Amino acid sequence: MGRIRNRAIREEALVAAAGRLFASRGYEATTTREIASEAGCAEGLIHRYFRGKEGLLLALIRSHTSREFLDMNQRLRLAPSLEEEGVQLVFAEAEELVRFSDGNEVVKLIGSAHIRECHHSFLGKR
Repeated sequence: MGRIRNRAIREEALVAAAGRLFASRGYEATTTREIASEAGCAEGLIHRYFRGKEGLLLALIRSHTSREFLDMNQRLRLAPSLEEEGVQLVFAEAEELVRFSDGNEVVKLIGSAHIRECHHSFLGKR
């Protein structure tokens, strides 16, 4: 794969490559060199853009939760009962967190904060 020149495209390529490799090999077994190679980028960009593999994981999680949040907003607009749909969405988000975290404490911590934010946003509760 040739080198990518646009920063936003490179960041997106690195996040996507990390997602594929983390899913197939696991977070610990995946190196930044492999991620960079898969994305067609220089390894140093991972450190420049994300401050390392952990920052790249956080970007991947943010990307995932941002898409989920947009899906939730769409469902809420179409819901017959805002409170009922909000409760279902918070539970669905919690289930997704358990599936996605696979024992990773950093992912659980970030996910828990995200779920609290969703709960407050949709139900007006803390």
